[in-house]
Amino acid sequence: MAVGSDPTQTFLHLQQTQMQRDSALNSFNNFRTTQFATRNQENQSTWNQVAKLDSQTRAEKQKTAAEIHQIRQETQTKISEMQRTTYINKAKSSSGIHKKLVALMMS
Repeated sequence: MAVGSDPTQTFLHLQQTQMQRDSALNSFNNFRTTQFATRNQENQSTWNQVAKLDSQTRAEKQKTAAEIHQIRQETQTKISEMQRTTYINKAKSSSGIHKKLVALMMS
């Protein structure tokens, strides 16, 4: 019997063909869904890496800024100490010269 001569056979053949198409479509959809999930997971992984690098970079910048601040503070302290020492030495020198000048005038 050829397909088409018996309505039952024709119906069964069409139903089988439709099932094969549905199966192929389901396979394709499963493949697309899997591909989408894989891409989505890869994208999420990439964004996680970017966020981690950004966090590390920000932490390094903050640490560097703190180190620069500390160096500036130490430098300013040393400059202040040097200025104070210079002022004291000038005052001592001036006082010594003044004493000698007074002694010279008195003699």
